[in-house]
Amino acid sequence: MVINIRELPNVTVVELDGRLDILSGENLQQKLDEIVDEQKKYTILIDCNKLSFISSAGLRLFMIVSKKLTRLGGKIAFSAFNDSNKKIFEITGYNKFFSIYADAEEGIKAF
Repeated sequence: MVINIRELPNVTVVELDGRLDILSGENLQQKLDEIVDEQKKYTILIDCNKLSFISSAGLRLFMIVSKKLTRLGGKIAFSAFNDSNKKIFEITGYNKFFSIYADAEEGIKAF
């Protein structure tokens, strides 16, 4: 999976390209920890426009990051799900815990 990071004044956009599974999740966890713990950035938008698959390990990662950000007064949100990823969030109930936007621009404006 390819991870691109864009720093904007009020939000860090993390663009995911490929499959988020247990292997790629480790790299994403490191990047998100760096953003939160080292850079002290607490508003993160995960742009899923090019994310083709999310495993249960990826879902777990998002919940861990969300809990950390909540403790720090921050927030994680998502944008641009394809139909299958949107369905995964709906089936697991994650759509009730996270803000999900149609595209990255809508998510950026919401922050």
